[in-house]
Amino acid sequence: MRINQATLYNLNHPNLNSSTPSFEKKLVEKTNVRKPWGEVERVKVVEYDPKNKKDRKQINNLYHKDWGRLAKYMYSIAYSFSQMTKGGAPEKPIKQQYFGIEDKYSNTLAIAQVQSSDKELRLGNWFFPNCTKITYIQTKPKEMFTSDRRTYEGLGETLIKEIVQIAQDEGRNSVILYSTNDNFWNNSGFFKPIPEARKGGYNIMRLEKEDFDNYIKFVNNKTSFENPYLDIYM
Repeated sequence: MRINQATLYNLNHPNLNSSTPSFEKKLVEKTNVRKPWGEVERVKVVEYDPKNKKDRKQINNLYHKDWGRLAKYMYSIAYSFSQMTKGGAPEKPIKQQYFGIEDKYSNTLAIAQVQSSDKELRLGNWFFPNCTKITYIQTKPKEMFTSDRRTYEGLGETLIKEIVQIAQDEGRNSVILYSTNDNFWNNSGFFKPIPEARKGGYNIMRLEKEDFDNYIKFVNNKTSFENPYLDIYM
């Protein structure tokens, strides 16, 4: 069962810092992620609201204090989010949203900037009707696959799974993105390159609606209690 809204802020926990509190953040879902030795932990999938002062401070601090320049795409996400607060939203009918994964203390572990439209979205010279586009996705630097300090695995895939679920709920035809890491997107076998776009210099990956369920099951299977030792990357 998907959850529309909930109050997530915990006033009593001593580990909260200035980049984490939010009184009215929208809870999208609760889901599982894996820790390195097979344990499964419950996390929250949330949507950040540009109109919410606490959310604005949290996103700003991710770039300027917490994650900094080690997070390759955090500047672009934070800048776009700040523009949304100043009325810089994309022209309708494009909807722009910001989704994140947070731990039980409301610390952000991964974040994505997403666009969707009932009409068309453009990627390079290509147009895609009724789709969802992952503009940027960023994992907390110390939680990236290349880090030897990470305490979670598969944060990127878990967040993408939730974006795919939302696209499915909204009746989208596909989820699209511009790939800078083909190995990651090829891992599931469900995100496919568009050969014609690649020939034109655009490395576009697409997940068709027929494979939405398969991708969701693929990621869920990795964090199920029945399969606690399957590997997750990103």
